[in-house]
Amino acid sequence: MALSINELVTPCLILNQTTLDRNLGRVHAIADKAGVHLRPHCKTAKSAEIARRATAGFDGGITVATLNEAEYFAQRGFTDITYAVSIVPSKLKRLQVIRDRGVTITVICDHLDAIKAIIPQLSLSSRPLPILIEIDTGT
Repeated sequence: MALSINELVTPCLILNQTTLDRNLGRVHAIADKAGVHLRPHCKTAKSAEIARRATAGFDGGITVATLNEAEYFAQRGFTDITYAVSIVPSKLKRLQVIRDRGVTITVICDHLDAIKAIIPQLSLSSRPLPILIEIDTGT
């Protein structure tokens, strides 16, 4: 039974199916033409169904902004996740729990001090942690 807009529990996601399909088609065409793998940022929709549709035909990699999002998507079968916020040592244990499920999580560090801060905990894992280094180019 469909709810009226006044009955929805908020926050909630409301999508126009036609617009979603058009936008996904457009971004897929752009990625295909450029010969790149699409890695959509899933912070807005926060939906495994939308993420599956967004990655259809690509390698399935996604990007998230929080560890809650990473956990959500990992529990729903996503195994290639980029955590798009500079990682801090206090989040590594929680990150490791996700990685222990067989998920590859790539993290971002925005400063050499951030990398130095996480190195001691990284040695506790038998698997390397992929790290992207954010560079401020001034633009």
